[in-house]
Order: sequence, then structure tokens, then C-alpha cells
Amino acid sequence: FEEALDDFCELPQAARDTVVQTAQINAIMLFLENRIFKLAMIYSSFCLLFCLSVVCLVVIIWLLILNID
Repeated sequence: FEEALDDFCELPQAARDTVVQTAQINAIMLFLENRIFKLAMIYSSFCLLFCLSVVCLVVIIWLLILNID
């Protein structure tokens, strides 16, 4: 790590700025990917819950119709 830090400090200012900006962009992209993944998981969970609710409702209605006859 210290060698990498020394190498970084020896770079010209413009190159250091580029490295820092790239690191910031990578951090932002990682944050957004994590957020999108979490949102997708929540969305898929709600979709699964909704589908199961609809199936249960259809089964209950079907059983009620069978009981009427």
C-alpha cells in the first residue's frame, strides 16, 4: 500500500486528479449498483407476494363456488 501511495504522490497533479475522479466514479457506480440491486430484490419480492395473493384468492373463490354447488 505504501509503495502505491508513493507512486501516486509522484504522479503529476493532472494524473492524480484523474485517478481520484476515476475512484469517485467507481464508488458512485458501486453505490448505485447496490441500490438498484436492493430495489430489484424488493420489487421482485412484492411481485411474488402479489402473485401468491392472487393465486390464494382464486383458490378461495373456486372453493366457495364448489361449496355452493
